[in-house]
Amino acid sequence: MQHCAKCGAPLSPNMTFCPQCGTSLSPFPSQTSSNPTDGTIVDTPDTLQKTVLSANNSAANFMPQAPQTIAADNANRPFAAYNARSYAPPPQPYRSPSYPQAHVPGTPLLSTLPNQGQVQSKPFVANSLNAANSVSHQNSRPEFSKPALVSLLALLGLIMLSGFGLIFYASVTRPAQFRARATATTQAIQTVNAQSTATVNAQATSIANATVTAQAHTQATATALQNIYNQATSGTPTLASSLAFQTGSNWDIYDAVGGGGCGFAGAALHASVFQQNYYVPCFAHATNFGNFALEIQMNILKGDEGGLIFRANDVANQFYLFRVGHDGTYSLLVTRDNQHNTPILDDKSAAIKTNFGQINLLTIIAQGNNISLYINKQFVASTTDGSYARGEIGIFAGNGGHPTDVAFSNIRVWTF
Repeated sequence: MQHCAKCGAPLSPNMTFCPQCGTSLSPFPSQTSSNPTDGTIVDTPDTLQKTVLSANNSAANFMPQAPQTIAADNANRPFAAYNARSYAPPPQPYRSPSYPQAHVPGTPLLSTLPNQGQVQSKPFVANSLNAANSVSHQNSRPEFSKPALVSLLALLGLIMLSGFGLIFYASVTRPAQFRARATATTQAIQTVNAQSTATVNAQATSIANATVTAQAHTQATATALQNIYNQATSGTPTLASSLAFQTGSNWDIYDAVGGGGCGFAGAALHASVFQQNYYVPCFAHATNFGNFALEIQMNILKGDEGGLIFRANDVANQFYLFRVGHDGTYSLLVTRDNQHNTPILDDKSAAIKTNFGQINLLTIIAQGNNISLYINKQFVASTTDGSYARGEIGIFAGNGGHPTDVAFSNIRVWTF
């Protein structure tokens, strides 16, 4: 039985190529020695190995025997030493698919010759089985079992469904929630605005109604007070005098300390005061009225103020005093004694004529504790006070900083 000189595979007679490694089996003449029977070393370019020929073989009928490993000193020689001679590479031998390529332990692996005369080496593989396993693991594709594949597909399906769910939530559900919240917020704001508008409208209506009611009440009150005035000053007066001279009412006539006083002049009764921060009263001592309407014409010729006295006790200096000033103000005071006056009404009225020489018509309506004041037939104020019930009537002039002279005329009194 013959064996391949390269890989040691068993060979049949008349085979031209090794079925294991594809090495050409044609005999080559010896290039080292002409007598191979003497045990010398022969180089064969097909095997690229050093083999020992037996003594029974001759060069004429060369049949390669099983290769023997060269001594250790030659095994470590570099690959270039075995390829010192240049030659054309043999054609690619046929390889049977039923015989996988194997490597003999201890032999180097050779790569394909890319160019003539050049051989590239691969690292030495000490164990052919490990090398085969390494190549097998590198070239093999991972295989998945059916349960793993099903689990992987299920996981991919879950990921896809989660992505679709997230897209649906982000594009449909979440905007719908935002729209719903925005709609609810808008409706709440509109409701609050509507309620606020309704409240404002109700308040405005209430205020308007109250204003209308107040105006109506004021108008009704003014109408009633005007009716009171018309009724109180109608009919025949109890007392009527032009005050051009002394009458049975017994008016004061005197000279005041510091100048001024009470006296008739120029068809009128004058009250004048020249001392600053003093007033001069002129009483009608023969009068005594409780419920009445008193009306008189007053003309401030110069100075500050003048007015009427009613329900007076001149001995005790107790009475009501209704003053009207050149500056358009008016007051109602209660005199307790010679040095104390208490105002119970104090205001300003457009009904007052403020120019010197202009006549203002003053009217007092007193009935019980109710006292109403009128200037030029216009109602200006009313109050309730029970300090004095009845007494004398009179006139006065006041100096608030300027010498004052006031003329009074045409007095009338209606009692009831």
